[in-house]
Amino acid sequence: MKNNLFSLRTSEGKLLYRIEGHGYCFYSVKAMRFFFLDKITGFVLLNHHKTIDNNQLQKEIENALGYPISDVIEEIKRYYLNLIPKTLLIS
Repeated sequence: MKNNLFSLRTSEGKLLYRIEGHGYCFYSVKAMRFFFLDKITGFVLLNHHKTIDNNQLQKEIENALGYPISDVIEEIKRYYLNLIPKTLLIS
């Protein structure tokens, strides 16, 4: 069985995440809370923490939406970053 539990070290503490169905389950050690994010939002969060590259993020968003978004990728990223609980955006 593949281990799908990962951790990010940030200046505010550790952030744990794992693939959970069609999205991600994040645990903020500092906030002591779980957050369940869809695939796109989760990828935006991982991209924010520099764990995936922008090209991979764009492909995942395009696959989820079903159309190319090269002209509006930054707008979509900003939109999803605004939806993510601020306790997850520690860096």
